[in-house]
Amino acid sequence: MPEKQFIRRILIIAEPGKILDEMTRQFRNLSKKVKTDKIIDRQLLSSALANNLVNGVFLCSNEVQDTKFALRLLGMYKLKTNPDIKISFTSPDFDTFQQVLSESSLDSVQVVPWPIDYHEVASQLLAEIFDQSLSRKITLSNKQTVDFDLEFIEVFIQATKKTIQEMGGVQQIDHEKPKLIKNEKVVLEDGISSKITISSEFFSGDFYVIFPTQSFLKLYESAVGEKSDTISDENQDFAGELANIIYGQSKKIFAASGLNLDMVIPSTELKTTFEEEFTILSPFSCSVGKFYISVVPKASQQ
Repeated sequence: MPEKQFIRRILIIAEPGKILDEMTRQFRNLSKKVKTDKIIDRQLLSSALANNLVNGVFLCSNEVQDTKFALRLLGMYKLKTNPDIKISFTSPDFDTFQQVLSESSLDSVQVVPWPIDYHEVASQLLAEIFDQSLSRKITLSNKQTVDFDLEFIEVFIQATKKTIQEMGGVQQIDHEKPKLIKNEKVVLEDGISSKITISSEFFSGDFYVIFPTQSFLKLYESAVGEKSDTISDENQDFAGELANIIYGQSKKIFAASGLNLDMVIPSTELKTTFEEEFTILSPFSCSVGKFYISVVPKASQQ
């Protein structure tokens, strides 16, 4: 089973022209989490399947042999590489459509009669690839909205767990589901927080790693080997280092599927109260105590 990707890759197999361009436009307009490749011949198809994890395919062909070749190749890819790949097939040529249907095994292929509604076909394929409930839009005051994606936040959750386990020698870390907090002041135990400001095409906002005092001091002692009774100038840089490592781990996961985030420098302060209009908070607990990560998406005008 291939590693789950954050950015999904879709192959659009068609002759150069309107169909190829229109389907590309539809996928890109519908989701920022899609990378599309235009495939116009057999060589490009073979190369795309050999070098990438492919999540979806839209196949539109006027020629029987080319269609059969593509379906055979996709069938092998589905069997050997990605059993979850989603495939849609159509043809403007009625004879090609009928012959392919009668001679090919299309049990795992969504067959779409011609003519097609480009938007509907693209939407249906994306709905099979993505869990639509993970992407949300929240309306705030002054007609502002925030877009956020729980898959995006899940990457930071897993990177946080890995970093704390490795840095502090922590065996077991539990975390609750992210809490969506709107129009409510977030007040956590006194301690320390590190903030990373993210600005990208997919997401803009702030990412926080937050430690209550005792949890931070226990983790610091476990990781560094020095015992401290208070958070001080000597040990608080450790909070920024943790945030930087978590962000770096997340960047690797995103980059593997085509989303590149900029390098940033975290800022650290003795702050655990947040008054943003919308916050996503993920609580953790382990042997050193409680800690949190928080994501605050940047609002945009409608």
